This record gives sequence, C-alpha cells and structure tokens, in this order.
Amino acid sequence: MSRFARIAEKALDTLTVVLFSVMFATIIVQIVLRYVFNAPLVWTDEAASYL
Repeated sequence: MSRFARIAEKALDTLTVVLFSVMFATIIVQIVLRYVFNAPLVWTDEAASYL
C-alpha cells in the first residue's frame, strides 16, 4: 500500500469516528432536552440525519 493510501485511510477513519461521535452527541442532547427539560432543539434532528 502506498504512503498516500495509508494517510488517506487514516484520515477517513478519523473523520468517520469524529462524525459518528458528533451524531451520537446531538442525539443524546436531543433526548435529554426533549424528555427531561421539555424543550427540544429544532436543529438536532436535521443535523443528525445529515451526519
């Protein structure tokens, strides 16, 4: 495997983990705000679906 391919694979793996973490965090925030505080954020559903 070439050096570029290894770097690209590592970058894509890192990006995938970061985006999944952001998606998970937005869903958790949405759940907490909706059911605990009864004040959901409007943008979290849409942001999670885009991620």
